[in-house]
Amino acid sequence: MSEYGDTKNIDITGIDPAVILMMAHNNSRPLGMGFLQDRGPMSYETAKTITDEALSTGVDHNDVASFKGLGGRNKPGECHFDYVYGRPMKFSIKDNTIPDSWGYNRDNGSGALERIIEQARTYKKGQ
Repeated sequence: MSEYGDTKNIDITGIDPAVILMMAHNNSRPLGMGFLQDRGPMSYETAKTITDEALSTGVDHNDVASFKGLGGRNKPGECHFDYVYGRPMKFSIKDNTIPDSWGYNRDNGSGALERIIEQARTYKKGQ
């Protein structure tokens, strides 16, 4: 474990990826010029649209290229979130696993993504 409290291969089986993205986004803040893309707190519906599209196509999501109509380096069921609406996510989802939390934790605090995953395990829609 590094100074950022990162974990390798976090099992997210049974957790809705949209809930993880929504919570990660809402726990983050825009960095640098990201404030120009910031849309405030993310709703579950917005996160669901992004994760469904990204996971079905395997295309990375970031604020520059977006994921619409672009080929990605991932296969369906895998995706990487770089910046989402100006906020650094810096994590991937691959086969019900988040391979590494280092990037998210670096920008959002030691152990931040791990805490989000634990909260997401008990999340009920409408919270």
